[in-house]
Amino acid sequence: MSIPSLRQESATDNGVQPPPIHRLSDDLLASIVSEVLKVTNTAELLISPTHPLINATHVSHSWRRVLLDSALLWTDIRIVTPSPVPPPQHDPKEGDCVVDVEVLRSQWTRQMKVLPELVTTWINRSSTCPISLFLNMHAPLSRYASPETREIIWPYYVSTLSAICNASSKWKDVTLHISLDSPDLSQAASLIHGLQSSDVPLLEALSMRLSSASGGGDTRHIPTSANGIQMGSALLSLRIPYTECRWEDYHANWSALTSLEVLGFTLETSGTAPGTPAKRMGLLEVLALLRACPNLVKLSMQINRRHPVDTEEELSAAQPVELPRLRTLVFSMGGLPPWAHLACYLVLPALRELQFHSDVDMYALKHWVSVFGKGLTSVRLVLGRDVSTEDVEEILDRLPNVRSLRCMTESCAVGTDALVLRTLTPKYTPGGYVVGTCRCPKLENILYAQRDQIPESTILDFVESRRNVASSGVAMLEEVYTWSGQTDALTSDLEAELRKRGVNTGGLSITMAPHLRNRLY
Repeated sequence: MSIPSLRQESATDNGVQPPPIHRLSDDLLASIVSEVLKVTNTAELLISPTHPLINATHVSHSWRRVLLDSALLWTDIRIVTPSPVPPPQHDPKEGDCVVDVEVLRSQWTRQMKVLPELVTTWINRSSTCPISLFLNMHAPLSRYASPETREIIWPYYVSTLSAICNASSKWKDVTLHISLDSPDLSQAASLIHGLQSSDVPLLEALSMRLSSASGGGDTRHIPTSANGIQMGSALLSLRIPYTECRWEDYHANWSALTSLEVLGFTLETSGTAPGTPAKRMGLLEVLALLRACPNLVKLSMQINRRHPVDTEEELSAAQPVELPRLRTLVFSMGGLPPWAHLACYLVLPALRELQFHSDVDMYALKHWVSVFGKGLTSVRLVLGRDVSTEDVEEILDRLPNVRSLRCMTESCAVGTDALVLRTLTPKYTPGGYVVGTCRCPKLENILYAQRDQIPESTILDFVESRRNVASSGVAMLEEVYTWSGQTDALTSDLEAELRKRGVNTGGLSITMAPHLRNRLY
């Protein structure tokens, strides 16, 4: 694509040319603004009177004309309702928060009053282009806002939500996270669940969560209509929050989906006795759900194991499920580790990426990599405290084609620090030929993290062994990123140290990050 030529403008009456920025062609100006928006901090792109696009339209008449005529610039609509909680102010004597409710009410009302108008402005300026929408709507009540304040504010919430729903025919990629109190939640749910599949002909991706701000989950606000927006004819990607219903009752166009994220279903019924564990999805329910989604390319699941567990008789009657197009399988954080024997019921010929975001018992992890490891090119692992050298060797031996590895470990036993890195460090001759076994020979990039300090010498030995290899079939390492919970400061320039060892660092990215204070995953 050629860069549009600059607009040729005549000199002004005094012979002075306008500044170059005002001599750009319309297409080039719109392209520059578009690129700037792509690298702008997300927080600055929330709809507001100070949004970069609004500011840009006030630069000059020509800029305003160009930007208002560039509908694609207005198709990214990000809305977060103002927080009712102001910056804390503390009484130096009492130590309590001192809030001027009248000031709060005035500020909050002013912010909410302009929001429906701004949303409508973006929608109108996007013309007929499909829009991407992100909405995070908070409850309009807090310890600082009285019911009277809510009566003033709530109509603006309704106007904002109505403007969004009225533009549903242009929805393409939509995230709706709404957390409200009753009866506000019911009113919001009626607006959204009142839309039909025919109202969203362009909708391709949907993440929808309607929950009570005071707790209680999404029980009463799941899509109950068999013809709601989650049944849109163009829908390919669906994210389902943790939901209290059977998966069959969450009406969706399962067979058309190529991407599915499920945070769990609870099958608890109203007759469950107090204190009795909720009945959750078992292996059979998971298999049934996957069987309904034959075209998945990416699947992310949070396993919440069923109570009671599936019986041997039920499992013996289960049939395998084939997902011929599935390339990425993610077991997300927060649920229990996946069953080892779930792998036995899945036929995934195209699987290339496998991610575990929670600690998996060693038996299950070994089983999964034994079934699918040979075809994987990208793996994410979380290893527990009891991991041994033999465990790591067995797992890595079963990943011969992995190119990208992300591995997180908790504190390990004495003598096993940076165990994965040391296991991946092959011995080699002065000429660069591997002696013995080189595990994960195709490895090109690695992210490794552990709570205990990672010795710099271990990192240097690992990188050197993977950069100086001359053996055929062994890839050259390109990127290394390590995190350590005990590293306060870097004591050396790792690349300089590698060069001292005679390592070619051209094209190598190496980072040793300090201060890993929280959980590694």
